[in-house]
Amino acid sequence: YSFGAKKYHENESLIHKISLMHGYDIYTPGFDFLSIYDNIFLLPVGQTTTQMLYIRRSKLQYEHEWLNNLLLTVWTEQRHNQPAGTLEYNILDNFGNQKAVSSFQITETGFQLRFAPGEGTYNNRKGKSSKLYIAKGAPVFKISHQIAFKGFTGADFACNHTELAVNKRIWLSAFGFIDATFKAGKIWDKSPFPMLILPRTEQSIFISSEAFMLMRPMEFISDEYAALFTTYHLKGLIFNRIPMLKKLRLREVLTFKAMYGQLTDKNNPQHNPAGLFALPDNTQFFKKTPYIEVGAGIENILNIIRIDYICRLTHRDLPQTDKWGIRIAAQFSF
Repeated sequence: YSFGAKKYHENESLIHKISLMHGYDIYTPGFDFLSIYDNIFLLPVGQTTTQMLYIRRSKLQYEHEWLNNLLLTVWTEQRHNQPAGTLEYNILDNFGNQKAVSSFQITETGFQLRFAPGEGTYNNRKGKSSKLYIAKGAPVFKISHQIAFKGFTGADFACNHTELAVNKRIWLSAFGFIDATFKAGKIWDKSPFPMLILPRTEQSIFISSEAFMLMRPMEFISDEYAALFTTYHLKGLIFNRIPMLKKLRLREVLTFKAMYGQLTDKNNPQHNPAGLFALPDNTQFFKKTPYIEVGAGIENILNIIRIDYICRLTHRDLPQTDKWGIRIAAQFSF
């Protein structure tokens, strides 16, 4: 329900609405809750994913946007989480003994503040996803916090999670521009691994700017982290100096993605097992080495296609690890 009159859809500026959502679906850990994954064309490829989740969720959400480009989102959500496929939940006692858990429930309340000074918006009549943000280099700041209390409305565990994100387009004049995103987060309470920080992974052949393309789901786990995602669009800096390629209007693109985190003793089953879940097989810690992957590609192929070669630079010695891959995207580049 929108509190203000809307001409085309509920997400027009300025947003002021309340919504109630309910869903029951299957997810892969690491990119559950990402709205982009309702697209059938983004089916997983390459490695077979057998660790899955059934999640039933009901969410009440309020959003209010002001003229100074400040957007407040407040929500409360109840989730029922059940492992599927080869994923298992085994709770540990003080001695490390395991007991199977068929599912768990959590009730979470949180907020997010989004502030984008100098940002403009354009409302398109074609649908709710067509609100375009005209950034022009304006930074975007996001801070969120969510909390869950054990025992509240039947919640089995507590959680206290803070996250910060900063997006910025850096213009380099004739040398193109860089889209950069920095993220950091921390889990403050003792929580089982499904509620910890699982890096976002992309298992399809399509490029996602804020997900790791060659990382396996649940390959790394942490309760505090920092990550950097950058995409450098060279805008023909090299190809425009090669006569034949200049006529094709091809554009170069470079990517760099990195993440580092750690699992503190309170959430590490090896040091403090009581009440935690045993970690899945092939799940590891960052230790002293961050995860890094880089890419080089060509965009503006036929004015719409982008192809990237992705290479994984660190943590390459594990079995079933993809060290490189080809990814594509459909996007307009001017």
